[in-house]
Amino acid sequence: MSIELSRILQVYAELLDMGVELDSDPIAYGPKRLNNKTAEVRNMLSRCERIAMDVTESLHKCKRKLMIENTDFELQMDSLLATDPEVRAGRSTEERKALGNARLKEARIRIATLNAEIQDLESLVKAVKMKRSDLKDIQGRLRDQRNLCLDEIGL
Repeated sequence: MSIELSRILQVYAELLDMGVELDSDPIAYGPKRLNNKTAEVRNMLSRCERIAMDVTESLHKCKRKLMIENTDFELQMDSLLATDPEVRAGRSTEERKALGNARLKEARIRIATLNAEIQDLESLVKAVKMKRSDLKDIQGRLRDQRNLCLDEIGL
């Protein structure tokens, strides 16, 4: 269930490509062009929402997997501390835990990997929210430009 870094970078690239430039003089082009740009922004917002849902779902799955891995690690560590003769031979509790951690290296690597994936996904969620906010701002500005254009035509 690993989230590939290439997929995360691909989503960032897709978010960077989402954008519509506003015309400095919208009256020169007319309301039809503004309506087209508004539709384009609406499509981008829809895509942004789909990305947000996908990233949120992946984040949820990673957090769930991390909880399971942490619980499994704790149970394995408790078992080692209680039953393994080598681990029990340690002089202090810290030494026993260090021996147990060494034995459970793979589980610790899985937990660290999941923590990194969660951090990546949380950063991506923030980026998606910022892009959504930016697109909504652009949509509002296009609406204002269209209204100004229609008012100018009405005059």
